[in-house]
Amino acid sequence: SPKDSEKAGISIIHQDQQLVPYFDVTRNAFLGSELTGKCGKMDFKKMRSLVQEKLKLIDSDFTADRQISSLSVGQREQAAIVTALLQNPKLLILDEPTAAIDALEEKYLYEEFGKLSRNCTSIIVTHRLASAQIADRILVMKDGRIVQDGTHEELVEAQGEYKAMYELQRQWYR
Repeated sequence: SPKDSEKAGISIIHQDQQLVPYFDVTRNAFLGSELTGKCGKMDFKKMRSLVQEKLKLIDSDFTADRQISSLSVGQREQAAIVTALLQNPKLLILDEPTAAIDALEEKYLYEEFGKLSRNCTSIIVTHRLASAQIADRILVMKDGRIVQDGTHEELVEAQGEYKAMYELQRQWYR
């Protein structure tokens, strides 16, 4: 369950974010795990401050009180990332994090990825091999099995699934 994953230190950013469009970024980030202050009242000021801190970490151009429905797809991806970072994960899993964003937003996301994964192990699930190039280690899977393992450079040199997919995708950019 999501709560069990959180307790185990695992945060997942899904391809299709599960955000409530009419809540602001803060309410989405703490949905189901709100911070409380005196007398059990929700501490919105503290929650907003924590969200704003994470937004600054990823150099976001919007604030914690922005309504989700007013954000671009890339900004919604950032809101989902903030939600995951607030859990201080040991393991961060990104499932096709760039599937719904344009090339410029994708470039920005990966420039910031180092900040996101500084204190945890990260797994990126992707079919875009341009995205895979930032990884320290790439595992290529086919039919539920690992068929190749290495760095981008090693896998491009080897004859195999990765090189075939890389050559196919590279044609798009010529």
